[in-house]
Amino acid sequence: MQMSKKRCFVGFFCDEKVTITEINQRFTGPEPAHEMVHRIRLTPPKSRHNLQKSLPIFNSLPTFNSLPSSSTSLPKTPTKYDTKMSTEHNATQPLPDELRDASNWYRQLASEGLARLNLSSSKLFTITAACQQSPTVVAQQLIESGLPKLMASAVLEFCQRATTSEIGSSYPMVSCAKVTELLEFFADLCSVGLLRDWLGLAGEGAIFWEPLLTVLCDDKLGRGTATALLENSTIKFLSKVTACHAKNQQVLVVAMISVLRSGVALATYNCRMTSRVKSSIAGFMRRLVVEILLEGEKLTVLIQSDRPLRDKKESAAESNSVQMYLSVNTKCGDILDRLETKFDEPRIVHRAIPDEEITGETTIALLLVKLSARGLSLSTLTITLNVTEADTKLDENPYADDRSESPASTPSPLPEDIDLVQLPTPLQVFASRGGLSLLALNLPKNYPELPNSTPKAKAILKNSLAACAVFLKLPDYAQMLLRDKIRAQCLLRLIFGETGDGEGNEIAKLPLLSSLPVVSFETLRQLLEDTPYTTEDGVRLWRLVIEVGAFHQVLDCLSIFSHHEPNGETSSASAAQGGKTYWPKGTGYGTGCEKSSWNYEQTQKHQKHEEELVIVLLKVLSMYINPADMIPSQLELSYEQCGEMLPELPPILLFLLLQSSLIPILNSYLRNDSVLDITLHIPLYQAILWLIRGVSLSRQLVPLLEDKSNAGGTTIATLLANMKACVELYVNNLKLDRKTTATTSKAKLDAEDEGLVVLFSDIKETLKLVQEATRVDGGGAVKKQSFQGGSSAVVSAVSAEDRYLELMKPLQFGSYDMIGEDGAFVISHHYGTKARYSGTRATPRQVKRLAQETVTLSTSLPLSFSSSVFVRTDTDRLDVMKVLITGPADTPYANGCFEFDVFFPSGYPSVPMSVNLQTTGKGKVRFNPNLYQDGKVCLSVLNTWAGRPEEKWNAETSSFLQVLVSIQSLILVPEPYFNEPGLEQRRGSPSGTQASVEYNRNIRLATVQHAMIDQIRSPCPCFKEIILAHFYLKRDEIRVQVDKWLSESDSRAALQQPCRVLLDELAKLQPPAVKQSEPPVVDVAAVAGPSSLTVPPPSPSPPPPVEPVSTTTSMEPNSEEPGLDWEDFADSDDGDGEGEGSEELSEPDEEDFDC
Repeated sequence: MQMSKKRCFVGFFCDEKVTITEINQRFTGPEPAHEMVHRIRLTPPKSRHNLQKSLPIFNSLPTFNSLPSSSTSLPKTPTKYDTKMSTEHNATQPLPDELRDASNWYRQLASEGLARLNLSSSKLFTITAACQQSPTVVAQQLIESGLPKLMASAVLEFCQRATTSEIGSSYPMVSCAKVTELLEFFADLCSVGLLRDWLGLAGEGAIFWEPLLTVLCDDKLGRGTATALLENSTIKFLSKVTACHAKNQQVLVVAMISVLRSGVALATYNCRMTSRVKSSIAGFMRRLVVEILLEGEKLTVLIQSDRPLRDKKESAAESNSVQMYLSVNTKCGDILDRLETKFDEPRIVHRAIPDEEITGETTIALLLVKLSARGLSLSTLTITLNVTEADTKLDENPYADDRSESPASTPSPLPEDIDLVQLPTPLQVFASRGGLSLLALNLPKNYPELPNSTPKAKAILKNSLAACAVFLKLPDYAQMLLRDKIRAQCLLRLIFGETGDGEGNEIAKLPLLSSLPVVSFETLRQLLEDTPYTTEDGVRLWRLVIEVGAFHQVLDCLSIFSHHEPNGETSSASAAQGGKTYWPKGTGYGTGCEKSSWNYEQTQKHQKHEEELVIVLLKVLSMYINPADMIPSQLELSYEQCGEMLPELPPILLFLLLQSSLIPILNSYLRNDSVLDITLHIPLYQAILWLIRGVSLSRQLVPLLEDKSNAGGTTIATLLANMKACVELYVNNLKLDRKTTATTSKAKLDAEDEGLVVLFSDIKETLKLVQEATRVDGGGAVKKQSFQGGSSAVVSAVSAEDRYLELMKPLQFGSYDMIGEDGAFVISHHYGTKARYSGTRATPRQVKRLAQETVTLSTSLPLSFSSSVFVRTDTDRLDVMKVLITGPADTPYANGCFEFDVFFPSGYPSVPMSVNLQTTGKGKVRFNPNLYQDGKVCLSVLNTWAGRPEEKWNAETSSFLQVLVSIQSLILVPEPYFNEPGLEQRRGSPSGTQASVEYNRNIRLATVQHAMIDQIRSPCPCFKEIILAHFYLKRDEIRVQVDKWLSESDSRAALQQPCRVLLDELAKLQPPAVKQSEPPVVDVAAVAGPSSLTVPPPSPSPPPPVEPVSTTTSMEPNSEEPGLDWEDFADSDDGDGEGEGSEELSEPDEEDFDC
């Protein structure tokens, strides 16, 4: 086909998949094909007569102005034509004659009827192009001709025949392949607003929607390529016809719900586990939900400018307009980032709302809402935006397009809350009509496993998804969930087994992933809160929570997230492997590796996430039992009156709670007597107390408060009383009473203390309710006791162990006047000098943390007949302490008394406390590879060991109690020989066993000499009563112990004399007459003053320098094993500086980490 140099038009019909190469083969001329492409036009009016002669079937074919310059064929998605909103084209110009005659062609096709209707893809292509070129006129003519309805009838006929298994038909258009072409044709017509509106009209374009869904869901067509193509075309059509179109969304939702209720959208299968037939959602219905309801709506965005633009993601050349197919959630800032412009500061404007500021955070969905508020139709899947300079008004923009939207002559102002209005989505419409509730009855349970997730995170997500699937059965839960559209969409896609968010992103990589489990339960809590339980809807909701299994899911998840088994059966976290014992983490024993073996931050984050879940689950239970959180004293009502105002609970509720892990969980949290830990978890304890108040007010649930089966015989009332005593002690110590807070001092309450004050009030109110409900007096409270001695106090019918615990318990924690009025220490203390000169450097954070620590110590110090810990603080200063630890049984330290000096520096708790062992035989004995002769305690939590980061001191999680327990249980061990780095590998070998036995013999001798005899003869004044009582009460056991040690010793002579002296000293002891020391009270008001912890000496001077102390390991002579050199003890204290004026050792060098 030869072309001249003159401007001419040559037209032909071809398949829409024709390539440029094929065009070049048909046409020859002076210009290359790729240049001619930009000049392709359809037949102009003057040449139409000749084309009609050659193609008589297209009589009165309408003309077209032009095809787009950037394409040679009609693409499927998105349509590349320069389409606009349906209001862009107003039929204000006279209608050409050829367009008046176009309707004759449509009527001719329609008049042939369904029996003779046979449209090829080329014909459908021509009709689509005509409508897109003149959407207002041609689309109306097409609808009036009846041809679109005839096509819709062909699809309906196909569905009816498929339902009756009569697939064969004499109608040319009633076949799977032709129906697929018709659906593709309808999808292309959706770019024309008038036709998209018509396609959603009942009795017109929507007549085949429900029948088509029924056929595809019922799988009447079987599996095959033709069916797959038909399904794809259906999804494509429904996606385009409903996107941002509220009326069409309603039509689709009604059709889907009708299909779901008919049952054809369910597929049955045999369950291997139960051998039962179960139902699940049909494959095509699942595709509808995932690809339409849970997929982000998209539309064509046409961006225009008077300067060249270029899409960075496309290889096209610069032009004044760029088309993008974007999600309605796309931000305008992202569009600008994707564009390459010639502007210094580009901005996006819209001609219909030029006065509205469009920021980078403005989404396309919000623009559509504003356009709709201005009266513009959203029928067309295209929005036109303009890019201008930031300081240029749109009216001054020289670029103009007569096809652009024009605002109304007198636009009405947009509402002030327009930014809060959301564009309705098909998912929201589907949920509002109960569609998600229907789907929830047969949801699949094959939840995906997201990559790069820890096993704990996967378990949390899996259980949360299962719970959400059950909650969807509740009325209005889905609508409540969809208030947060983005998270709800991600959550529902995961339930349906999809790992993408519908916007092209992986959910596993989104920051909101960790919040998805919380959303499931928080939505249920919000639903219960927003639904008054006194209304009919409320009564129905409270009943369905039990019937659909939502309450069971809450209890199950609470058990999992809090790590409690139902009925109080706790799983063992660790067990001995192969009969071997391994050192626990946190001590630094072993190789001394500094590389972290686990991610501490990730662990902390996971624990916090679990706590958030536990809190919201407790709130759900509380909201179900006691929605208004009624407190009789605050409402001025009686206990009985408040109980009558609670919702009516089903009788089975008590049984469910008794069978669950709720009571063990509550007991576990209420047993916590650490004010420091309670302060860090105030929201958790507030949720617990709310739940307990609800249980107390419900007569039906009161038996839960008296349950002792899973609480070690301790009731909730007793545990609450203990917690009240602990918090009250701390509040009194810091004088945080609300009545005196404003006038106490300059110190102000921080948020943490405010929360603790509120919590203390909640504890008191809750305890009153529990006592009222159970008629108890709270006798389990921690009470201050005093022991008045005398032999009569010791002589008792109880066992020696019980007597020991009874007498020692009141003595565990107390105060002592370690510092005189002049600021000088009256007793020996390793850190005396440092404490004197640090008194003015105390900080409020230090005082507050020490007050929390002392409350914990007053109730949680280890106490047993085997080994106990005792603590004394200075009467006026909490940063100066002394500690006494009795050696554990079955160790070479058994029944010995080991004294430690402790000092808390001004940087505490950012830095750990300093601890020094004083029981060293004046620096002669090294009791352990981790306890040096100079008293240094080698422990990772004290940062004196080159351990892993997670084993070091942490200001948020580490505590003084942790340090004491570590010394007691991880240093004073049965075989301390293996604490030496590198020697733990010899454990179990004959040489290692023999070396350990020899090492223990030396430790036993040192224990008898210095931890027993010296302690009895010269006890520290702080612990004199404790030491004498300890040895008196355990004298019989010590005699047996000494005899055993002598029998096991090869060198009886070395041990026999000290043991004889010990027995003589034990015989001299008198029955103890002990007196409890009062716990210290510190006024936080003094923090603001210069002498917050002590009064400094009159003329302070810098502490004298101290020579470095050697910290090398004492070894047996000519031996490679760690041991004790009994013959070469030095008379000096090796610079240990016991007593006032002694200094803390300097930071150990790298070579010091040989412990």
